[in-house]
Amino acid sequence: MVRLMLGLVVTGMVAALSGAGAMAAEGVRKASLPGTAMTATEIQTFAVGVRLESVAPDGARAIVTHRADGTSVYELVRGDKKTRINGIWTVRGNQFCRRFDRPKENEICLDYRRVNDSTVAVYNVRKLIARQHRLQ
Repeated sequence: MVRLMLGLVVTGMVAALSGAGAMAAEGVRKASLPGTAMTATEIQTFAVGVRLESVAPDGARAIVTHRADGTSVYELVRGDKKTRINGIWTVRGNQFCRRFDRPKENEICLDYRRVNDSTVAVYNVRKLIARQHRLQ
């Protein structure tokens, strides 16, 4: 009987702790990212057919052009040196999916969040990978 009671108490404590952890994790998942989530149409209107300056959190810079035919050109800027990388893109759901030709990589799908009319924040899952600004 004592073992049964002890088992029930321990089970109750584990369940309570699990529930608290799940609630805390749920709170983290529900925390919103800066900016407003963009739809597929909004992403394409913002990013396709224009030149974008993409700046990573570490300061790395690229000039990006996504063409209507599903191809992309990335010019990585390092000081005075520019390295050109080609890629392909598509939109799936409300995510912008892209893959570079060099280095050969797997496709990744990104979330775009509008900061203002000319700037978006680009996330891979919940990690900020770049801010992109439309160039004139």
